[in-house]
Amino acid sequence: MKEISDIRFGTCDGLERPILKGANKWVGRRLDREGLLRRDQISAPEMTAFIRHVSLFYLHIDGADCVTDFHARVLASHVADNIAEITGQSGRESLPPELFDRWRRTAQRLIDTRLSFRTRTQVYGKEYKQGESLIVPVLEHGDLNHALVFTEYWTPATEQPAPFLRVSSGY
Repeated sequence: MKEISDIRFGTCDGLERPILKGANKWVGRRLDREGLLRRDQISAPEMTAFIRHVSLFYLHIDGADCVTDFHARVLASHVADNIAEITGQSGRESLPPELFDRWRRTAQRLIDTRLSFRTRTQVYGKEYKQGESLIVPVLEHGDLNHALVFTEYWTPATEQPAPFLRVSSGY
């Protein structure tokens, strides 16, 4: 898995979280020959199994194919519960600069590669939690200008289970 500062990038076949593996199968059945998803193929009723984990971002891209900002059309409630609710807002205006930059760099990778991929990070502001995401390129009107993102956060088990204690019954 390739690492750029606080983001580790990898291929979709390395997804670890079951909800994201399921999302990847759902996406895989809908990708075109170039590995892209069309915006009209995204439907909330078809995504009920993933609905708490799925976000859709419109990407602001300048003439040099650089992502300058993004707009959260839908933010996963799982993300909103752990970070902040920004549905209907731009990332630059609503996120702390470090988090905005992390998400913007991820969107830039999507534009540069035009392929689905996975990321692993620590959850911003909750370093005790880990995060994994599936990032999918989405075309609208023939342009790659959206990212469909499936995300799961969790707290890793860091403590060893208590050892088995033998209790004497006194006999």
